[in-house]
Amino acid sequence: MNFAQVSPVKDPMERFKRVPIFKTDWQLEQYRLRQLRTFHKIYDMIVLGERADWNTSVCNNMFHNECQYRNLHRQNTNDAMIQVLKTDFKVAAPWNPECAED
Repeated sequence: MNFAQVSPVKDPMERFKRVPIFKTDWQLEQYRLRQLRTFHKIYDMIVLGERADWNTSVCNNMFHNECQYRNLHRQNTNDAMIQVLKTDFKVAAPWNPECAED
């Protein structure tokens, strides 16, 4: 696995580290299959316009708090979801790791 440190360091070569991770053939195959399932879900939502599968069983207890997307998950039409997205959420600027805010 490759790591890159975001904060500046004195020696640029210290910014990158590599750690070997050993996986069995079975674990690698399971990872490959998960990636394929994830791709198919994303494809279905973006290209085919299908709705996401929400895990609403944790909406009332997400780390001992209400899920921040609870109001969105409760909508039953795309128009209602779009209205909630427009009123309850704002689009943030893309994350830039070089300009991390404290």
